[in-house]
Amino acid sequence: FLDGPLGVKPRGDEAEAFAEACAGIMGDTPVRSGEWMFVLRGMGCLTEGGRLVAVMGGGALFNGSDEGVRKALAMGGRVECVIALPERVLPGTGIAPYIVVVSSGNERVRLVDATDLGERERRFTTLGERDMAEIAARVISGGDSVVDVDAAELSANGWVLDPKRYVSRVEVKNGVPLGSLVKLVGRGGNIPARELDQRITDKRTSYRYLMIKDVEDGEISSDLPYLTDIRDGEERFCLEDGDIVLGKMRPFKSARARLREGEKVLCTGNLFIIRPDEGEVDPTYLALFLSSDLAISQLRSLCAGTTIPSVPIGALRTLQVPLAPMEEQRRVAREYEAIREEIEVYRLKIERAKDRMSSLFGGGEVTDNA
Repeated sequence: FLDGPLGVKPRGDEAEAFAEACAGIMGDTPVRSGEWMFVLRGMGCLTEGGRLVAVMGGGALFNGSDEGVRKALAMGGRVECVIALPERVLPGTGIAPYIVVVSSGNERVRLVDATDLGERERRFTTLGERDMAEIAARVISGGDSVVDVDAAELSANGWVLDPKRYVSRVEVKNGVPLGSLVKLVGRGGNIPARELDQRITDKRTSYRYLMIKDVEDGEISSDLPYLTDIRDGEERFCLEDGDIVLGKMRPFKSARARLREGEKVLCTGNLFIIRPDEGEVDPTYLALFLSSDLAISQLRSLCAGTTIPSVPIGALRTLQVPLAPMEEQRRVAREYEAIREEIEVYRLKIERAKDRMSSLFGGGEVTDNA
């Protein structure tokens, strides 16, 4: 049994010993996570037919830097089971831990979601005897919170070993990966707030700046702040007309960009930029899908991270889009645009009604008699 430190890398002489142990098992595959270093060294102590049970944090199971380690272990049949435990079961941290069982000769990996178990209190979660018995039963017998995956499915998901990615899968009829329907899935730019403050201007320019708070009810605000310029290297973070923006974190706000001629909108780092391939999918149809419950359910299952879960860009490309025939896509898009125009008419009527209401009482002046 291995209960190593979470998020800590060995250093000094200890690091050299760990590096040798890792090289003996992984060869040239780089090992960057301290948690995998502890696991690999523990594997080096196993006798034939032995089994290692390790407590790990979630990052090592889904981050990009450790993908090579996960791939090598899964391809080598060394991962037997992964169990996702509830948050706050470890004293002093809100990290949701995982139990990883390592052995030999495994053709499939059993993934168990046990995050629904335990008694939750204000600052911690307690797993009682019944909870532990239920976890053991799921590991042995399977059930609705358990799934067995092979190397092909793991590969399609970036060798992620988080059970929540697979157990809560959403079935999508005629599903096609988002990545095959678009020209670009990119990130917005990470520009320091102080620098942006210096570039924001009250003057009307051709340059504007989009933040996640400016996306609401499937629309981008018409009152975006103006910028003095778009600098070298920032063009790749700018929207094109028809692009779709999508928030990386819940509640996954999305909207289709409708730009004026000559206008450039700089997108922030907490938004994805999705550029549809109009030969593959109608942009309005895709934007409508990304705001649907079906898309949100998938995005939730694709989330990674412990403190602030977000969707990795690689996982986003695997999002399944229910691809209808192009004629049907365009029919849905036309109907959507008609409803959108109707909503805009009502919005203008409401604004005018509010103006009339506020003008009903117009007498008198406010004076300061102090």
